[in-house]
Amino acid sequence: MSNLIVGRQYTIPFFGIPRGAGGSYPLACDGMQLSTTGVSEVILLPSSSAWTQHAFAFTAVSTSQPLTVTAYKTSPGTACLVSFSMGSEVIEIIKTSASTPVLVGDVITFTMTVENTGIGQLTGVSISEDILKRADGTPLTLTSGPSFVSASGGSPEGTLAVDETATYTATYTLVQADVDAGGISNQATAEGTDESGSLFSDISSDTPGIDEKETIVDIPREGKMTVEKAGALVDANSNGTPDVGEMIAYTFTVANTGNATLTDVTVTDTKATVSGGPLASLAVAASDSTTFTGVYTITQADIDAGSFENTASAMAKDPDGNDVTADSNPPGGAPGDPTVVELDQAGAHTLVKEGTLADANSNGRPDAGEVIDYTFTVTNTGNVSLTNIAVSDDKATVSGSPIAGPLAPGAVDSTSVTGTYTVTQADIDAGNVDNHATSTAKDPKGDDVTAQSSPPGGNPGDPTSTTLVQEGESDFVKEATHNDANDNGFVDA
Repeated sequence: MSNLIVGRQYTIPFFGIPRGAGGSYPLACDGMQLSTTGVSEVILLPSSSAWTQHAFAFTAVSTSQPLTVTAYKTSPGTACLVSFSMGSEVIEIIKTSASTPVLVGDVITFTMTVENTGIGQLTGVSISEDILKRADGTPLTLTSGPSFVSASGGSPEGTLAVDETATYTATYTLVQADVDAGGISNQATAEGTDESGSLFSDISSDTPGIDEKETIVDIPREGKMTVEKAGALVDANSNGTPDVGEMIAYTFTVANTGNATLTDVTVTDTKATVSGGPLASLAVAASDSTTFTGVYTITQADIDAGSFENTASAMAKDPDGNDVTADSNPPGGAPGDPTVVELDQAGAHTLVKEGTLADANSNGRPDAGEVIDYTFTVTNTGNVSLTNIAVSDDKATVSGSPIAGPLAPGAVDSTSVTGTYTVTQADIDAGNVDNHATSTAKDPKGDDVTAQSSPPGGNPGDPTSTTLVQEGESDFVKEATHNDANDNGFVDA
């Protein structure tokens, strides 16, 4: 005998033809002697010409034990003859389950059919033992049952006529550890007593014709998770716009959307620096939004782009040690969608215009035809790079425009663009030349960003005034002529 379970009691049924079979055979045996490790029993056969059923019971002390069957006669040394049949069941139990559980709280229903396969009525029929265990070997207890349902021939509970079958049910409610283990197994023992008082038993199988086979309920495990990624600008200087060097802060919410516990949960990001974790365990239907955070430092290129987007991924282990992965989604988005943080663009610049008279003849005063030289200082006062900065002037002739750029935020250009204006007499008579300029640039979206010039220290739109010093000057020549009335050649009184 092999594949025995140490400590389990086994009952071996057999049928025998007792002494006196066929009339008066002089060498009929009185019975049979059955022996295995540590147990030996003589079973006497009654005086009858019919087959009778009997049972040999023992408790296994090893996984493999011999079984010895010998003829027995009360008179030693006398040869005798006995006929017997071994291996035929007197009682058979089949245990099945049609349940397909996947979640905690699902109920598994086991159905057990116990059949009297012997040659006489059985009484005291019951499920004497029901062994339930998790796939990892952990012992479990049925939630209910086994409970008698009915007998095919109408017999009451505990009694079975020949070839009659009784039905029993039992239930078990799943807990998370069962799902994580991947299944449970169940095996029951049915027993009953025949009319001669012999106790017969059978260990269940899930398939007719196959002895002692556990009923196994597999629980499909699905490791699934999501990771939601949300980002927000940290406006460190509270100026209401994003600036280079400021941070985007990220929060990550990981959720177990499968039916198995996840372990060793981690989050990685393609661009942000992630802190926190790994998360040791994440239960089914649970979420965690505090363990993982991330930061990203904004660059000028990000602000020029008008937004920053990236994705993260999460990884965990299922109970079998397999990887479970998920791509991040923004709030309300789909897995794999990037998390986008809008970066408000504020294109702005100033134009300072300054004029200086070029005193070509060095006489210290303006003269018609002399030139006023202008310098234009462009400063990017916004948070985006500017390109194609064109300067125009209502009077001066401008050179060096446009400035191709890009001109970064905070950058100054005071050399690229210059201007000249030729002074007229009307300007000198007016005592000054007033004029203003305008500059137009392009932001990264191609929109115009304009500015009105200001003089140094002035306000945008104020004219740049170049003073022309006025200097009045004239020569006075007085001439007298003597009228010699008497022609004497002298001045006479």
